[in-house]
Amino acid sequence: MEKFSKELRPGRYLIKLDCETNEGSGDKFVESNSRVFLYRTSSKCDAGFLKSIEQRLESIVTATNTIGNKAINIKKSYRLVFTLQIEDMKSSPAIDWEISLAIEKYLRPFINQLSELVDFKIESHILFDTKLAVEPKSNGTHYMLPQNDLSRVLNSASWNLESTTSSEQNIYLILFVPKRSNIIVLDEEEKEFRSFIYPQWGGIVFQSFEQSTISEMQLRPIMKLFSKQILSLFGFNFELGHVIDSNDQLLSALQVDLFMQESIIKSVIGTLETFGAFKRMLNKISNIIVPDQVGFVIQSSIFRLKRALAHMQSNKWESSYKDSRRAYLESRMALSDPSMVAMMYYPDDHKMAIYLPLFLPIITPLMITNALFVSRVY
Repeated sequence: MEKFSKELRPGRYLIKLDCETNEGSGDKFVESNSRVFLYRTSSKCDAGFLKSIEQRLESIVTATNTIGNKAINIKKSYRLVFTLQIEDMKSSPAIDWEISLAIEKYLRPFINQLSELVDFKIESHILFDTKLAVEPKSNGTHYMLPQNDLSRVLNSASWNLESTTSSEQNIYLILFVPKRSNIIVLDEEEKEFRSFIYPQWGGIVFQSFEQSTISEMQLRPIMKLFSKQILSLFGFNFELGHVIDSNDQLLSALQVDLFMQESIIKSVIGTLETFGAFKRMLNKISNIIVPDQVGFVIQSSIFRLKRALAHMQSNKWESSYKDSRRAYLESRMALSDPSMVAMMYYPDDHKMAIYLPLFLPIITPLMITNALFVSRVY
């Protein structure tokens, strides 16, 4: 058994069954070690029970995140932008927060776990007098923001949030202190929440405070919400969290493995689609010249794509994940190279239309002079 445990890797797991010993506490997988799971149950481990376990595992593994295809795009790095936003300074005493302490104490272990998969940068801000784009509606006891209006809540223009670059994406995590303390978010089933996620952008938590400085202890539950929002934005499988205890870690090894698997598929498909777009562009513009630097990037992307597929066949998920991700980023880099963009949008048949207005001031006097010269000769 110990030898088998040492051979465990992504896609290969060990499940130990402990039957008829878990009365009254409910059945659950416990990750006792990386990719080693213990399943305690009050049921008898007969053939029917083993079949039900197999079906349950299949349903867990194939479950998808509610964000689905709207998960954050693949980028070279991500910037976590923590922002305290005070809607009205006159009605809220809070003017500062111990965000650096809270990040180090409550978020750093989680960030370190994710840093093996993606590159994170962290920054924080405080913004005052930031208004919601939608005015909450009162029902007599609360001020409500219906979930179907949440896409219009963001007031990016007045919030003065930085935009995302081509190689880096900002993930905005906002603690919004409203002027009304009883703001709630209602979903389609009329359930009440004080936070919400906006796909590919970030998340917002609504909460009021009585102190001028929000302490790191007060930020603890909010940092937990932010952690879950980050995972959801990246498309992690949350169904696993309901049935797997990963020893106080936010992510189990199985969740990480499934994320890598889905990311590999997404990167490979994205790379092939980018190459397809590149091929269509070359076919459309026959006299286009691909610069050497772009050709080198394309060759590197193809090499990494082939190596990623080979690693996947060998069950080396970590290596496949890194290579497939890099292959996709390089394919996008080649397609969006400034020299390629210039030829894509300004091919030869368009250059005349572009440059002709610039030459008209010169051509017109020359034509008049030439006409006068011809008239004098004849």
